[in-house]
Formats: sequence, C-alpha cells, structure tokens
Amino acid sequence: MWDDITEDEEFFKKRKIDRDKYKEIILDQNFLKAQASKIPRKKHKKEKIKSTEKPFIKTGIIIIIIAIIAIIFVQYLPWMYLKYDATTATVEHFIGRDFKMTDSDIEEMSPEIYDLFSTPRSIHGKYSGSYIGLTLSDFTNIPETTFNLFIMVIIVSIIFTIYLIINNFRAFNIDNVTMIYSGFAATCIIFGLIVLASGLKFIASYFVLYLNWPYINDLGINDIRLVYIVPIIIIIFSSMIIKLCITVMKLNFRDIDRRIETERSENRFLTFKLGVPGHD
Repeated sequence: MWDDITEDEEFFKKRKIDRDKYKEIILDQNFLKAQASKIPRKKHKKEKIKSTEKPFIKTGIIIIIIAIIAIIFVQYLPWMYLKYDATTATVEHFIGRDFKMTDSDIEEMSPEIYDLFSTPRSIHGKYSGSYIGLTLSDFTNIPETTFNLFIMVIIVSIIFTIYLIINNFRAFNIDNVTMIYSGFAATCIIFGLIVLASGLKFIASYFVLYLNWPYINDLGINDIRLVYIVPIIIIIFSSMIIKLCITVMKLNFRDIDRRIETERSENRFLTFKLGVPGHD
C-alpha cells in the first residue's frame, strides 16, 4: 500500500499533503473503521425497546381495570339522586339506567319528575326537549353508549397488552411498535372523550335548571336537588383513561426523540472520526 503512495508524486503535489501525514490519516481511518464495526447497534436498540415496554404493559392493565369497574358502576349504580319539595310532599328518588327507580320502598314515580324531563309541547308525539336539558331517553341511550365504549376500551387494551407480551419474545420492528403504541393511545383517547362528553351533558343540566327555574316552579316543584352519581364517576374514570393514554404518547414520543438523537449523535461521531478531511 505504501509503494502506491510513493509512486504518485503528483498526487501529493496537487493535494499539498506530506507523505507521513497522509499515512497517519489512513491509519487513523482504518483503526476507527475497525472500532466502529464493533458497536452493537442492534443490541442497543433492543435494550431500548425493552426499557419502555414495562410501563406500557402496566398502563394497558390499569386501563382494563378502570374500564371494568366503570362498566359495573354504569350497570348497577343509580344514575341520579333527585330530591325536591312538591306542593303536596317532599319527594326523593334514586333513578337508574332506563329511567327506572332503584328505591325498593317506592312503587310509583312522582308525576312531577316526568314533567321535569319533558316540555309542555311535543312534536309528533315525541318530547322536543325538557326543562332540565335532559330527556327520558338520555337515561337509556347514554348508559348504553357508555357501556359499549368501555367494552371497546377493554378490547383495545387487551389486544395492546397481548401485543406487548409477544413483543418481549419476538422483538418486532421498532417502527411498527411505535405505531402500535400511538394507535392504541389515540384510540382510547377518542373513546374516553366521547364518554367524557356524555357525562358532561348531565353536568350541563345544572345550568339549564337554573335558567328554567321560573318554569319549574310552575310545575309545583320547589327546592330541587340533583346529584348525578354515575355521570360523575364516568367523567372521573374517562379522565383517568385519557390521562394515562396521553402519558403513553408522551413516553412514546420521548423514546422516538431519544432514539433519533442517539442515531444523529452516532452518525455525527462516525462522520467526524471516519471521514478524511479535505486539504486544499
């Protein structure tokens, strides 16, 4: 190799490089190439994937538990506690889904309650609204929708958790794993937002109740008290699911940024150390 160097005098004249300096550059280049070939890049990436799988698996399990508890509450707890002073007596009811009373000692619902959740006028035999911003059908449709959404959250979380467990043994492509993480989080966030919006509809009825208070008094209802039990619970649980999924996305994007920065640092190191600088 050195004979080729000594033969081409014109090369060194044009490049204005000393022979010994050129030999030193080649030796450094060959040495660093040999060192760079020993860098365990794939092993490094594999370790990085494993370091982020454990919190993601725990998050999926926690979301499943939250959704199961929420479903039990949706199905069996009262959706509303209602107490008010009527013209004849003080009325108190616990109302569950499908607008059914959960009070064991009360056989009939007060007629004022039906008037409260309907308007004096109806369109084609159907209620067009209510004094409180909620209709009787809301106690059927919203629980059913909420139940189905939590079931979907459980299914998605189970699939996600199984995928992570399999990934521990198979070590899938890191880009595909990243997409799965983001897709899982985004899907559960969408489901959580719909549940949250459903629960907030009940909370918004407090404002409608205040605005329609003069009309409610005309129904013979005084000093009304409303507590939405299950809606408040699903608001809390859906907020927890959204928070956990946002945390998953933050960890995911942080891992992506760390990986990109690591690759850039390695490329800058190899480019600087292995490249032959030009000499004019």
